[in-house]
Amino acid sequence: MKMHKMGTLKLDIKIGDILQIGEAAVQLEKKSGQLARLSVEADPEVKIKLTRKSASDSEMENQAHGEHAL
Repeated sequence: MKMHKMGTLKLDIKIGDILQIGEAAVQLEKKSGQLARLSVEADPEVKIKLTRKSASDSEMENQAHGEHAL
């Protein structure tokens, strides 16, 4: 299997902006301090995973929701 290097794209977005990723759409709904609320619209087969840095230490926490229903 041939592996491809993933690229990184950094964007500055404003509330209400919609980022299209393939067939999925991500919208910035709300921003307050260091917290932002995103809305993700995607096919139910798309797996969505949130990885966040723990407030108590420097370890990463994962929240995997697998297939989602919109």
